Amino acid sequence: MEQNSVSQNSIKAFSIASLVFGILSLVTCCTGILPLAAGGLSILFAVLSHRRKNPLPPMSLTGIIFAAIGMILGLILTIFTVIYVIIPVMTDPEAYQELNTFYETYYGMSLDELMGNWNPSGY
Repeated sequence: MEQNSVSQNSIKAFSIASLVFGILSLVTCCTGILPLAAGGLSILFAVLSHRRKNPLPPMSLTGIIFAAIGMILGLILTIFTVIYVIIPVMTDPEAYQELNTFYETYYGMSLDELMGNWNPSGY
């Protein structure tokens, strides 16, 4: 009887952990990389909460859904950043100069000084 209680407690703990990491994945989706780690942990805990004869607990299922949404949003944001921000700055000298001016205005140091005279566009 006590063995079953311990098993039920571990299932509930893994379900709660799955939900918490799923929510964390959704909340951190704007960071790009963090939702991948949090989402992965959420899915791992959901799998650990699943037992052969019992269905997936509702909290674990909710954690998986939140994790999937957070991971997808994080990947979309990362891809968007690479395509529309990083690549244009690396290839367009005008965009690089604009970023350089921004750094100089707000930080008192140009991007060239900050990066040690590294200029990706070659200009």
